[in-house]
Amino acid sequence: MTSPSSVDPMEFFVEQVAGDDVTASVLSMRKLKMIGDALGREATLSRLIPFLNENVDGDDEILLCMASELAKFVPVLVPGSRAFPLISILEQLAGVEETVVREKAVESINTIVPYLDKSDSSALLSMVKRLVNADWFTSKVSACGIFHTVYKKLGSFEGRREMRSLYKDLAEDETPMVRRSAARHFGPFVGMIEQDYVVSDMLQIFRSLCVDESDSVRQLAIGGAHSVAKALDDPSMNSEAVLPIVRKASNDLSW
Repeated sequence: MTSPSSVDPMEFFVEQVAGDDVTASVLSMRKLKMIGDALGREATLSRLIPFLNENVDGDDEILLCMASELAKFVPVLVPGSRAFPLISILEQLAGVEETVVREKAVESINTIVPYLDKSDSSALLSMVKRLVNADWFTSKVSACGIFHTVYKKLGSFEGRREMRSLYKDLAEDETPMVRRSAARHFGPFVGMIEQDYVVSDMLQIFRSLCVDESDSVRQLAIGGAHSVAKALDDPSMNSEAVLPIVRKASNDLSW
C-alpha cells in the first residue's frame, strides 16, 4: 500500500481537479498555493504552472480559486524574475465570461506586475495589446483595469505612448461595457501619467468619457475628476480644463 507521504502532490492535485466531482475540484484548487509549496519552486515552475496554463477551463468557482491563488505564489514561491508564466494564465482568466473571475484575474495581475523584471516590459505590453484587440468585449473590459500597473512598469517612451493610445481606443469602443470600464479605471491610470501627457492626451479622453451617450459612462467618468486635477497639479489649468466639466456634469439631468 502506498503511504500518504509517498503520494506525489502533483499527481494528487491533477486527479482531484480533473475529476467529475466539482466540489472536490474546488477544494483542491483552493489549496493551489499549498500544492506549490509541497512541490517546491522548480517543480512548480516546470510542472504545476504548465498544467494550469493548459487547463484554464471548467466551473467558474474553480477558475475563481485559480485566479485568487496564483497571486499568492509571488514573490516567495515564485520570484518576480520568473513569474511571467503566471501572468499568461491570468490573461486567459481575464477573458472569460464570468465577471467575478475576470475581476479576480485583474486583481492578481496587478498584484504580480510590480514584482516582474524590467525585462518583462515588452511581454507585458504585448499582453495588454492582445486584451485590447481581442474579439470579445470581456478581455477589453479587463484590460482597462491593468493599465495603471503596467504603465508604471514600462520604462520606454514608445511603450508608454502606445499605452495612452490604446486607452483612447478603449474609451471610444463601440461596446458600452468597455467604455464603462475605461471610465471606471480612468482615475488610477491618469494618476500614473506624466503631467505633459495628461494635458496632451488624457484630458481629451476624459472629456470624451464625460460626454458619452451612456449616462452610466458619464457618471463613472466624472468620478475621475479629482485624479485629473491631482495629475495636472496646476490651479489655473484645473480651473480652465477640469472645473467646466464638473460643472456641466452637475447639471446632467440623467442622474
